[in-house]
Amino acid sequence: MLLKKIFVIFILLQGFLFFAPFVEAAPLPPAVNPICWTLEGCKSQLKETYPKESFDAKYNFQSGGVNGECGNTYGLCIPGQKVKAQIRIGNFDVFENMADFFQKYFIYVVSIGGFIAATILVMAGFTWATSAGSPERITQAKGYITSSLTGSVLLLGSYTLLYTINPDLVRFRLPMVYMLRPIVQGAEWCKDLQGANTMVAQKDGKASSMEVTPAAFNIPVNPTLTPEKLKSVAPSAYPLCNTPYFWKDSNEQTCRGHVCSLLADGTPRVCSNVNAKGIVTGYGCKPGILSGSVTSPDNAIPYPFLSSISFYSKTISAGLRMASFCKTTGIDQIFDALLTDTKAGAEQRYLFSSGAGLDSMAEGCSNAEENLGFFLIANVNDKLVGKTELALADLQPVGKTGNGICSTNLFLAAGLKPQVLTFLEPSKKLAESELSKSFDKVKNYLFTLDELKMGTICDIELSRSSFPSL
Repeated sequence: MLLKKIFVIFILLQGFLFFAPFVEAAPLPPAVNPICWTLEGCKSQLKETYPKESFDAKYNFQSGGVNGECGNTYGLCIPGQKVKAQIRIGNFDVFENMADFFQKYFIYVVSIGGFIAATILVMAGFTWATSAGSPERITQAKGYITSSLTGSVLLLGSYTLLYTINPDLVRFRLPMVYMLRPIVQGAEWCKDLQGANTMVAQKDGKASSMEVTPAAFNIPVNPTLTPEKLKSVAPSAYPLCNTPYFWKDSNEQTCRGHVCSLLADGTPRVCSNVNAKGIVTGYGCKPGILSGSVTSPDNAIPYPFLSSISFYSKTISAGLRMASFCKTTGIDQIFDALLTDTKAGAEQRYLFSSGAGLDSMAEGCSNAEENLGFFLIANVNDKLVGKTELALADLQPVGKTGNGICSTNLFLAAGLKPQVLTFLEPSKKLAESELSKSFDKVKNYLFTLDELKMGTICDIELSRSSFPSL
């Protein structure tokens, strides 16, 4: 009776699994599905991961995937290495992979089960043949036969049961692990991608970087540029402003290009979303020399991060100014930025829309190529948490840090104690300070004349540790 109950439960279970509804998530397109590889991509990755192992496309690459999830172009990448196990299965103790192990184990178990069932069946036949008409021995023999046949059905029916649960369980692809394509995290701007030698390719309507041929990744994210080169910008040579690009292993992520050609009269342009009236628009090449965002990553500086500058109750600056630093003549303030609030409480954006005065600064500084640089003067909001006081001016020098970030306090870079830069009206000399004598110490944090003439993006990041309330 017990065996009959088991058999009935087995049949009912298979019927339930067969007719039970399955809910599946919407499939990812093969080009963005991280388990889908090109044949060459799989081969290259496995050679890099297992340099001593040979690549066998029949085993290491399953074209189309298990259920066609990778389409006609892509497939699954399957790693494999021979492993010597601590136990033997029959005559085998070396296995190519987990699939090989379970395949041999399954065959081994079924073989033993079949042998036992056959032995019981023979014993039952012998018992019946020698029963001499004894009802008890005939009943016993019938029980053995029933048990043997029931066990055989369950054993051989296990294939159907496993296939109903998941076809991969009998295809011996699970618990095999499929390799996931590496997806390299990126940045908003291509120039800020990790690695100075990173190459990108135009998106051109493609769904992911998988659809880009390796040869198309030929545009450097940080090309060597000069004002002369920017008079004629070829789309195939530079990452152009606001154009989407893929990088290797970016999958469906894209980054923006930043390069703008000069206007016909040589006026520099910068990739920005602030126009000449200080209004936030779409990203594009705008006349200007420097642009970017203003944020406080540690949230320690209250919003607005940069506040306007007043002089005798008259607002004369939005709160961000450019200064020239000549080793021989000192520091001069030049002009103000257009500063606008774009994300309340989170971000401001700025644009220096004119480069007027840059050349005169160079002419007034001997050997300008070596002895001239430019930095920002920011009126950092120094309102303290829990207090309402706000200083009239908290001017601090901001220099570039690298990778499109401006987060360096030039006083700290020079080894000096942070202090308020003496306030004067625009275009007038800053009062002499220790900073004026520290050109060589801060030179690497200054913008060059060529950088500004080509249009540069630099996001200002203000932390309280670098820009303390003064």
